Amino acid sequence: MSNKTVFVDGIGRTILGEVVSENDLALQVKNPVMVVVQQVPSQLPNQQPQLQVQLMPLFFQEFIDSTKRDNGTVFEYLKANIARVVQLDLDEKIVAHYGRIFNPSSIITPNVETPVIKLFND
Repeated sequence: MSNKTVFVDGIGRTILGEVVSENDLALQVKNPVMVVVQQVPSQLPNQQPQLQVQLMPLFFQEFIDSTKRDNGTVFEYLKANIARVVQLDLDEKIVAHYGRIFNPSSIITPNVETPVIKLFND
């Protein structure tokens, strides 16, 4: 999990992010996301509902100047206001999902070599 951390912030959100720095009073976290767990109804009768885990950025990259998006956002949390998870090995799927949020693959990046198809004449 390298420099990733998980903690509960002052208002009860479970936060996952990359540690940038920390001292005795504060923890700086780059690109924090809120871990959201939802119960999804089953599609089949007599089957238990499923739990769905989603990661929601605390600050969307689309709001950042396009020339500085690679820098991400850094939040500072006072250690007195958080409960930090100290022994945790996150499932690789969650870590990979986190990575895809801030480093999207080329699969979803537009290909600039593909010609534009016009639907209407100008």
